Amino acid sequence: MIVLLALLSTAPAHAGPLTYEDALQRSLERNPELLGAGSSRLGAQGALLASRSSFDPQLKASLGYNSSKNESTQQFGDVLSNYKNLGWDLSVSDFLATGTSVKLGTSGGQSAFRYELRDTGLVVESQDPQYSTDVSASLSQSLLQGFKTSYNLQGVRHAQRALTQAELSLASTRQQVLADTASSYWALYQAQQLVDISEQALTVSEEERRIVLAKVDAGDLAPVEKSRVEAAVVQARSALLQAQDNATAAAEALQLLVGDEPDGEVQAITAPAEPTELDLDDQAMIEDALAHNPDLQVARMSEEGADLDLRDARHARLPELTATASMTFGATTRRSAPPTPSWRRVPCTTGTWGVTWPCPWATGPTAAACSRRTPPWARPGSAGRAWSARCASRSAARSAPSSRRA
Repeated sequence: MIVLLALLSTAPAHAGPLTYEDALQRSLERNPELLGAGSSRLGAQGALLASRSSFDPQLKASLGYNSSKNESTQQFGDVLSNYKNLGWDLSVSDFLATGTSVKLGTSGGQSAFRYELRDTGLVVESQDPQYSTDVSASLSQSLLQGFKTSYNLQGVRHAQRALTQAELSLASTRQQVLADTASSYWALYQAQQLVDISEQALTVSEEERRIVLAKVDAGDLAPVEKSRVEAAVVQARSALLQAQDNATAAAEALQLLVGDEPDGEVQAITAPAEPTELDLDDQAMIEDALAHNPDLQVARMSEEGADLDLRDARHARLPELTATASMTFGATTRRSAPPTPSWRRVPCTTGTWGVTWPCPWATGPTAAACSRRTPPWARPGSAGRAWSARCASRSAARSAPSSRRA
């Protein structure tokens, strides 16, 4: 209602003659209900775009610099420490409709430190910055709840259904607005004709009163005829006022439909055409209405959507079971001490894998019972931590010879 009043408050009044074609065109361009239905369709299009964006890749980047100074007292004296670090991170991730999450990322940084003993003046610092770089990849896949594409796309399906319903509602509103405009236009035309007829009737009544009064004064008619013609004039004036009120109301109703300010100052000037005979096939009209009626299409779409929602609800009863795997390839580059300074690279590779089976409804004592029911191979991180430890041990073994050489 507020939107309708705002539109009407800014709508200029269309005073004067108005043709039937202009009335229909103006209603399509400025009718408040039609404009509201168009806005609803635009909103549904935006909601559909937002739902589809959930499956768009996401690119994230960050750059940070950290510098800290700290003074502390240790067992060997006061220590002044200074640490600087410059780090960056870049990753791209995506969630697929198959329930698969993929993430690729790389990060790195450089750091330097300096320690000073206040009592002895001993300084320990890094001669060159230490560089670190790693590349990581992770993958997760839903095995039970969320593995169906239709279940993951239900948000897009709901948005698409809402858009289709908004488009059908717009078509239905357009048809209704055109029908109401046509009906209001011809109602105004009829009201204008009734005003003309009432004015002619009043003119005839006043002329009759003049003639009757002259004959009563001449003694040709009885005095009672004077009361009769006076009553006829009053009745004709009352009918004219009623016809004028009806015409004003019809004009204002038409102006509301065409998006103008209702002031009653519009006239319908297009005369109705002569009626023509139409040969209509009743059965064909019924079949066409059943196939293309917007309200029936919305009803059928709601029924189909309810069936799909019921299917998704049944799928949601499945427990969550997710398989995860990740791998990180990293390296740290540092410079060895004199007299033969050289850069050396220390590789480090870690990897994890496992199966996650959450049990969100279990808390307290119930959580322990849920954990006992969980198979050992499905307990989060159990096998992953072991494999990660083995990878870290192998990486340390590979980097040990280079450290001894340094």
